Amino acid sequence: MLGICVEHFRFHCAAGQRLICIGSCCACVQRHIRSPGVYRHEACSLWPLNPVIGHLTQSDDRKFHAVLTKFTLVLGGCASGKSYFSEKLILSSSLSRIYIATAQAFDAEMDAKILRHQKMRGPHWRTCEAPFDIPSALKGVKTGEIVLIDCATMWLTNHILAEHDIDAQTDALILAIHACPAPVVIVSNEVGAGIVPENALARRFRNAQGRLNQQLAAEAACVIGVMAGLPFALKGALPDGVTP
Repeated sequence: MLGICVEHFRFHCAAGQRLICIGSCCACVQRHIRSPGVYRHEACSLWPLNPVIGHLTQSDDRKFHAVLTKFTLVLGGCASGKSYFSEKLILSSSLSRIYIATAQAFDAEMDAKILRHQKMRGPHWRTCEAPFDIPSALKGVKTGEIVLIDCATMWLTNHILAEHDIDAQTDALILAIHACPAPVVIVSNEVGAGIVPENALARRFRNAQGRLNQQLAAEAACVIGVMAGLPFALKGALPDGVTP
């Protein structure tokens, strides 16, 4: 056991099921079962029951607003606490909270995982389902709100499986984030720390995720990494009140 989450794409074919390992993925994305015309997602079982983050204080909301006025990217591996940290970061703000969800549920296991996410977030969020079209969801955001997009990896996976133009979709996503009148925090998975995947689709996913993370990081005003529940600054500085 390598202690890492391994994604799998299973393709149903006439000869039976063929298992294709998508590679050693530090990001807890999802396992994807693909039938002709149907995508079914199985939630990864490696889910942190007791997520831990850096200490967030209720110091001065304006300090958080100053950091989040443009665009914040939060990166982390599987079960690193990145989503929990991002949610707590947004909860430290007095702005109205918008949650843009990119995962799709096709079975009871994924339904249960989404429910856990909802319970972890708590009330007082407006949720928008956007597995493909985040730009349209951002068009409805107004000044006085703050947005959490969770996560870029599921959004990317959805587009890869649908054989969409990833470059065009990424360009549209970045333009929409910059055009949004509210602060945006986007969560993404770091997948480049594992072994080289053994098949072409796995390598395509890994490389696409790496390129997406680099593009988002280049555009973000602040990039925060999360490892073992502890945040650290990759670009810019941690918001005041957040300590490892």
